[in-house]
Amino acid sequence: MVGFIEAEGSFSVYNKDTASFDISQTDGYIIILAIKKYLSITNAIYIDKTNSSKLKITSIRNIDNLIKFLQRAPYLRNCNIYYE
Repeated sequence: MVGFIEAEGSFSVYNKDTASFDISQTDGYIIILAIKKYLSITNAIYIDKTNSSKLKITSIRNIDNLIKFLQRAPYLRNCNIYYE
């Protein structure tokens, strides 16, 4: 799951108070749904006309869940992920 998030996910910062995380996959509803459930994300999954499933999170709680997961990921133990 970490590899998929790394390859298909995108963090964005709009200003010092607004951030988001997006992830999408064409024909990948099940994958996006599994990520949503595993990370306890409450946002809806949107499917566009090309059958791309998209999940966007902006709430601090959901982004915090994602960051905590990434901090516990085995291959990231030697990396530092900091946020305020």
